[in-house]
Amino acid sequence: MEIIKKRQHYVPQTYLRPFSSSGKNKDMIWAYFHEQKRMRLVAIDDVCVENYLYEHYICYDNGETEFISPNSIENGYMLLENTYRPIIEKILGNPNDVISLTEEERKNLTGFMSAMLFRHPLFINMANALGERFYNESSEWRKEITKVFPDVDDVYFK
Repeated sequence: MEIIKKRQHYVPQTYLRPFSSSGKNKDMIWAYFHEQKRMRLVAIDDVCVENYLYEHYICYDNGETEFISPNSIENGYMLLENTYRPIIEKILGNPNDVISLTEEERKNLTGFMSAMLFRHPLFINMANALGERFYNESSEWRKEITKVFPDVDDVYFK
């Protein structure tokens, strides 16, 4: 069985690394802590991360839970990040020559930037709330969605 990645970053470390400096065996970045109204140097591994952010699970009547398709979203984002990393290295290597990006590199960079929006917890929570609202308020939509996903009540709306 695959081990579920608990700590899932909504701002990829690949994105943060060029802004970091090396610390004690870790890449560090300055982060502002709004509640404390101060900045602090932290490891990029500890920035913009939530536990099980992209995971969905079924809640059974006996109180047990089971993850559905563990790591599939996280692994998909990792594949996307792997296409982004060499493009950023190319840009950082020669910042004045951004025009030399190929059509494929521009497409991959645009896809990565778009994904940055969709992977943020705020967007995920808004999408989940909207989906739940539609599901609860529309019997036709509920009927159609249940045909495709028979366990939708157990997975999303329990």
